[in-house]
Amino acid sequence: ARGIATVHHDPRLSGRRTTNCLGDANKLVLVGNSSGGHLLSLLALNHRWLDALGVSPRAIKAVVDVSGVPTLCSPLWPPFRWLLLVCLLGFDNTAASQLSPLVHAAARTRRRAAMRAACATSDDAAGHAAVVPPLAPFWYLLVAQYELPSLRALSRAFGAELERGGCAVTHLEVPRRL
Repeated sequence: ARGIATVHHDPRLSGRRTTNCLGDANKLVLVGNSSGGHLLSLLALNHRWLDALGVSPRAIKAVVDVSGVPTLCSPLWPPFRWLLLVCLLGFDNTAASQLSPLVHAAARTRRRAAMRAACATSDDAAGHAAVVPPLAPFWYLLVAQYELPSLRALSRAFGAELERGGCAVTHLEVPRRL
């Protein structure tokens, strides 16, 4: 989150494109592989760390998650999960849930459904439906074909949950050879 804040607050990136800077600080694309994909997905879905550093979640325009693990609460890999979470990190189920992008995506889907229901009852007299804003940036979910079947399944489930929450998602299983 601090790296994102550093780029976001860089005065050289104040909403303009020049030849001597990286781009627009209000149009960030986050790219991460494996645990990096997991962490960036978590940041894009749970804004508390960005908010604490004064970064607007709206600055994130896309997330590219390459073989990131979308949940630490999956029943698909109990021995690995137990070893990683309990033995190495000292987490319990509550902590694992708080650090799982899939859990946050599901919570956002529920909040979005509640917002839609509230908006449906408050449509204006002309019949214009209130617009519910997207809850997250555009997502590219890439997973290698040689990854464990459980990780590929979790990636598909994460993409489906993001789509239910109103996010645009491209899910791609990358073959062994391009």
